[in-house]
Amino acid sequence: MTKPTVIIHTDATGWVDFLMHGEVNVYIVDERYPGDRVYQWTEKCTDDEIKAVLGDSQIGSKNDERHAALSARIIEALDGTPRLRVVQENDGVE
Repeated sequence: MTKPTVIIHTDATGWVDFLMHGEVNVYIVDERYPGDRVYQWTEKCTDDEIKAVLGDSQIGSKNDERHAALSARIIEALDGTPRLRVVQENDGVE
């Protein structure tokens, strides 16, 4: 990694960890604690640790071609809204 990098890693159990490499500032703001709401994450990791977490997985973003389909799947999982529906003959056709 040549650029400053921050990874927010959620493992299979739901544990969230922050991995930072390079010159980067990361702040966690928690509005539930007005007297102590801003925390600076300062622990750094190595380039090898970043590579180990990323592995050879494909990296997606909200701008890639899979975003709409994945968003629909997440919404379906959260609120039960089906992504697909059965189309009846002449459905919406005059």
